[in-house]
Amino acid sequence: MSVVVRFRSVDLSPAMFGRMGTWPEMSLAPAGMVHRLTPLAPAVAKLRSEYPGGRAQGYLCRLGHGIVASVGCSDSEAHILNSVDGNDMLSFNLVISGQLIIGSNQAGHGPMPVNAGQVVTGITDSRRIYFAQMFAGVSVRTVRVVCDPDRLAEEFHIAGGSAAIRQCFGGLRVSAISARSQRVAQELLEIDFDRPLALLRFEAKTLELMCELLEPLLPASGASSRPVVKLKEHRQVQDARALLELRYDNPPTIAELASKIGVNQSKLMREFKAEVGCTIAEYALRQRMEKARELLTKEGLGIAQVAYRVGYQHHSSFTSAFSDYFGCTPTALLANETSDAA
Repeated sequence: MSVVVRFRSVDLSPAMFGRMGTWPEMSLAPAGMVHRLTPLAPAVAKLRSEYPGGRAQGYLCRLGHGIVASVGCSDSEAHILNSVDGNDMLSFNLVISGQLIIGSNQAGHGPMPVNAGQVVTGITDSRRIYFAQMFAGVSVRTVRVVCDPDRLAEEFHIAGGSAAIRQCFGGLRVSAISARSQRVAQELLEIDFDRPLALLRFEAKTLELMCELLEPLLPASGASSRPVVKLKEHRQVQDARALLELRYDNPPTIAELASKIGVNQSKLMREFKAEVGCTIAEYALRQRMEKARELLTKEGLGIAQVAYRVGYQHHSSFTSAFSDYFGCTPTALLANETSDAA
């Protein structure tokens, strides 16, 4: 039977830092488990946990506007079950690689699998306990951002105030991460804190990531009276777009999209066309072709390699689709790019 390591973490939120005025103890660790939080600067600390059969490490940063962000990697031979109290904070937990299962002691809140390329978003309830399970032999890389929804609304002048934020993010939900958000999260993971201006770069990228995750869901200025049902439909369309961007090489069918998002197929097609301005099939093709062009012109891959990377079994089928979309063959496009560069 596999070993299961259980521990409980403290509330790593802006409110906790405010109360203590310093870095808090990381957790109440069971026997054989060690947690270290080593300050590298007033606003940056290195995290390291060691437990039977594995370890976790990363960085925790206190940023402007009361935002706390962390990046980390866990690699273990044991199953991990971590619990933490809710803190009434808005949090974004992005899984960049690996898999988690999350849940809470609230009815209807779990367990929910969270795979690579997905994010857990929501405001945790201080009256609840939340759980995260990690599996033995699975390396998990995550990016986490936590902020006070009231302060966020006030300092960034969000239409509708904190009520709009709470309306959008009142409960935990799992959704796909857009391709752009994934790129920004990856850049956060790769920041070297030994280099000059690392914290400034980390803060800039964290704010960029928050914009990517928040902006599509919040009402625009002057639209604070937007109906709740429209916000829900907007989120469904954004989830569909993110899945199409993530799976450009093997686009999900409309039936699969609708099932994953939890919406009627005809409604999804109607709302998607109204908001994005094209059909789901057209959007999927656009992602495929734009990725193909990027692989050809920026990464220098051959036509057969690109065809395979974007999901075509035969490069002749890819060439035909590419020509129909761009009005020229891949070879002609490369020739034009080379001529323009010269």
